[in-house]
Amino acid sequence: RKVAGATREQVILQFITEAVVFSLFSLVLAAGLLILLKIAFTGLWFNKFLNIGFSVSGLVLLIFIAFSVVIGLVAGMLPSLYLSAFNPIQTLKNMSGLRLYKRHTLRKVLLVVQFCVSLVFIISTVLLYSQLSFLLVQDYGFDKNNMVNIKLYKPENYQRFVQSIASHKNVLHTSASGLIPGTGLMQMAEQVKRADSPNDSLQISWMDTDAGFIPTWGVKLLAGRSLPELPDTTAERYVMVTQKTVTDLKYGSDRAAIGQKLLVGKNLVEIIGVVSDFQYQGLHRELTPVMLRNRPKEFGYVNVRIRANEPMATVAYLEKQWKKVNPTTKFEYEFLDQQLLGFQSALNDIAKILGFLSFLAVLISCLGLLGMAAYTAETRTKEIGIRKVLGASVPQIAVLLARSFLYLLLIAIVIATPIAYFVNNLWLEFFAYRVSLGPGILGMGVLIMVAISLLSVFSQTWRAARTNPVKSLRSE
Repeated sequence: RKVAGATREQVILQFITEAVVFSLFSLVLAAGLLILLKIAFTGLWFNKFLNIGFSVSGLVLLIFIAFSVVIGLVAGMLPSLYLSAFNPIQTLKNMSGLRLYKRHTLRKVLLVVQFCVSLVFIISTVLLYSQLSFLLVQDYGFDKNNMVNIKLYKPENYQRFVQSIASHKNVLHTSASGLIPGTGLMQMAEQVKRADSPNDSLQISWMDTDAGFIPTWGVKLLAGRSLPELPDTTAERYVMVTQKTVTDLKYGSDRAAIGQKLLVGKNLVEIIGVVSDFQYQGLHRELTPVMLRNRPKEFGYVNVRIRANEPMATVAYLEKQWKKVNPTTKFEYEFLDQQLLGFQSALNDIAKILGFLSFLAVLISCLGLLGMAAYTAETRTKEIGIRKVLGASVPQIAVLLARSFLYLLLIAIVIATPIAYFVNNLWLEFFAYRVSLGPGILGMGVLIMVAISLLSVFSQTWRAARTNPVKSLRSE
């Protein structure tokens, strides 16, 4: 083109125009991919709370097009400036000696960066799935199966509803609660003091429940007795506490705590029972001291323990009885195990998104690696032919061509592994119960990255190594 009269500016314009056209074409493909991803994204658990849509307005479309044009300009600028600077006479005289980016420094740096990002994503995804699996097998301290929690809009209707369902064969136990333990919600903690040592205080969370709490939730009564069923305010003078509360208040033993008096603000309450510890806030938090008291006006849920057989038929019966007792309020229920899965569902959604990003990062890295491997094999065709004539085997040539890429992969592993370890330990600190980020998870991430990279490299080097040397040496 330059010999035919094209100026350098025209050559630059040609390369940039081609890059922008490719970028705009990629935008069209990306829009098609977005349509497919929309189906998967809208089905994620947390999107029912966020309600993120994919509506595209004229402004958004203009932003997409502008972004695509900018990407094309950036992508086309470097090669256009570099290639347009060639002297046409020298280039046409020695076409075989022409090598673009002889030292490949920029490409190598970018490839190492891509590998680092890919490896961090892979390790993070493996760790997140390990953490999710770990949480699913943890003990909440109560029985989460076969429990139906019904939203209680009018606390005064609680006793009538419980009495109406008590005779059903599939209803085992019932209780009421101000919140659902283990779901991440909690009532306001209060400052509590020992009556015999008012100078020492402790922040303790409260949970409102009734006498049916122990059999319904499946916790163990370790000392004392359950909460009283008294309907008047005298029931609020008595509390049950967890083992953690006994330990933090330094009573020495569960039995020693029975009968002790506590100051809650200006109110004096008595400990009448000690129950086993349970996850009040959720598995992402450490065990906290909890006190249980019977305050019917604070009840927000009816907890119904049912038999495992015919759960939906039992729920239909509960709804029928509910409408008799509460005709003006709707019947809203959830199974406890499904409520507890909410937090894990959010983690599972994050793991899916992170896994998809890992796939994209690895794909981009392997495309760059595949391009460099193909370019190297193409430019060393004669060398491969000569080595085969001199007796080199196909595996030896394949390893020789792949060796430089393996060095780049090794550099990326050395850089990315500490970064992945540091970054992932930051978010693991939010979990009281967590897996350890040890050599096993790091090694698995590295092995996945190495396996994919080797497959990309050896697919090209092996093909080049198997080429007939006579054909290689004849080619110019």
